[in-house]
Amino acid sequence: MKNPYLEVIRGFAALEVFMAHVLMFFPVISSKPIFKLVGGYGHEAVIVFFMLSGIVIYISQSYKPKNKKEFILNRFKRIVPIYWLAILISLLAMYLIAQSEFPSIEKIFTSFLLLGNAHSIVSNGPIWSLTYEMIFYYLFALTIGINQKNKITIWFIAALGFLIVYLFTPGQSQKSFSILAVISYSIIWLFGYKLVEISRYINFSFRDSIFSFLLIIIVSRIDYLGKDYVIVNDLINSLLAAPIFIHVLNKTNNEAPAERPILFFLAGMYLILIFMLFLLSNADFNNKIIYSIVPAFYILSYYVFIKVDFNKINALLIKIGMYLGVISFSFYILHYPFLYLFSFKFHENQILGLLICVCIIFPLCFFLEKYYQPFLMRLLSKK
Repeated sequence: MKNPYLEVIRGFAALEVFMAHVLMFFPVISSKPIFKLVGGYGHEAVIVFFMLSGIVIYISQSYKPKNKKEFILNRFKRIVPIYWLAILISLLAMYLIAQSEFPSIEKIFTSFLLLGNAHSIVSNGPIWSLTYEMIFYYLFALTIGINQKNKITIWFIAALGFLIVYLFTPGQSQKSFSILAVISYSIIWLFGYKLVEISRYINFSFRDSIFSFLLIIIVSRIDYLGKDYVIVNDLINSLLAAPIFIHVLNKTNNEAPAERPILFFLAGMYLILIFMLFLLSNADFNNKIIYSIVPAFYILSYYVFIKVDFNKINALLIKIGMYLGVISFSFYILHYPFLYLFSFKFHENQILGLLICVCIIFPLCFFLEKYYQPFLMRLLSKK
């Protein structure tokens, strides 16, 4: 049973990944500071996807439980048809760009098996996250059956152990694939999975949830000890994203617990994070100022416009988010090769290239999710 508000989060997370990659491929866009502020959080959006995945699997298994085999087959049926098409399009994009080094047979083979990484096929960077997701699914499948809660607890404790080893093993972030990283990041997936249970006992207001979520802007720009410790930011960001997930989970709960105010706690955290941003971030001073004021500007705006009716705007945003949520998987895995190809082919006229790219991606993703995927699901279900 789908929660429409989770679909909205999924849709805007996919849009954020898209915007981050637009900044990567189109300098005419990335040269504008406002676009960097809005679209520079692709990695953080992937963390949101990991949490969403855990949440959705919990809800799905509660609503319609599946055994180990059924669960894995269902995941393959959902992912593989569009994923394989994305790999083929990615390879075609590389073929059409003579400057690109075509991947080896081994890299192509492992990518088709959902074992690729960020360096397997350079024309489709997001495939690394699908590898992570599939490993999370395999690990979850092992817990299905008797004593599942105990197995999940063992998994979580083991993941904490892997995380400690990961943090004390320099150079892991430089590897194309690290099992230490995958298992460590499964903590975030498990956190999302457990949030469904947590939401039955605690709730937060929309105001506080959004303020918490906006603190991710600051955390993502703090550089603690280098790239090997990005996972520290990601774990903190998952905690900051938790209130909005708890809020939307309770939106469809008729017996939702009372909302607990956490604004003063978040305000204290906000001040600490600003101090850390100016102390530990490599961003220039002007950007630090901008990152710092966004959460405060939101709270100020909230109280200034508290009596203004934003129902029409909210309804429009929900409709956009719902549409993006419906096409989110196709959008997430297919946008990159098109941006990759059109940024090369329209190097002299980047705006035109981006517009053509957008006009192709959205209708294609809608077709794939509306017709192609359901058709193949029905076909595979008959066998």
